[in-house]
Amino acid sequence: ESGETVLFERLVLATGTVSVKPPVEGIDKKGVFTIKKSMSAMIDLRNRVQEARKIVIIGAGPGGYVAAVRAAQKGAQVTVIENDRVGGTCLNWGCIPSKVMIHTAELLEKVRNASSMGVKVDGTVNADMKALMDRKRHIIDIQAQGICNLLDRHKIRLLYGTARIQGPTQVSVTGRNGQVLDIPWDR
Repeated sequence: ESGETVLFERLVLATGTVSVKPPVEGIDKKGVFTIKKSMSAMIDLRNRVQEARKIVIIGAGPGGYVAAVRAAQKGAQVTVIENDRVGGTCLNWGCIPSKVMIHTAELLEKVRNASSMGVKVDGTVNADMKALMDRKRHIIDIQAQGICNLLDRHKIRLLYGTARIQGPTQVSVTGRNGQVLDIPWDR
């Protein structure tokens, strides 16, 4: 269903660490939040969701999917639009991959220094980079699938594509195949 235009009553942009002001009349800075402001945005969202019935969230990173779940719990029909992979930078390229590699490096260092703790290690101990990268990818895939399952469990519609704000109540989504479809929503 990607490549669709979605009309909405409320819009939340989950932009990660970059503040974005959409170039659309009727959408102001107050309606946009970043990860750093996600708590106040969640409180604002909680209050506004009670009025809204259809919400579009652009970005399925930590701010986007958490806001989507909360809005769905409050009874809104939610659509999340993601142009790459759910989980955003944190899951796919930042926090989580870094932690996997840091943990492995720490383990390698402990094994190399094990003799100082009375543990004898025969032979050399080296990192297997292919195995490390496979493990990193596996962890990311498991976490991403968990996010998708969470969205499914809350009946949140996930569209893959590039979102473009067309007006105060409409988002156009160009799917990965380049197709753009229109989906009218009740206001």
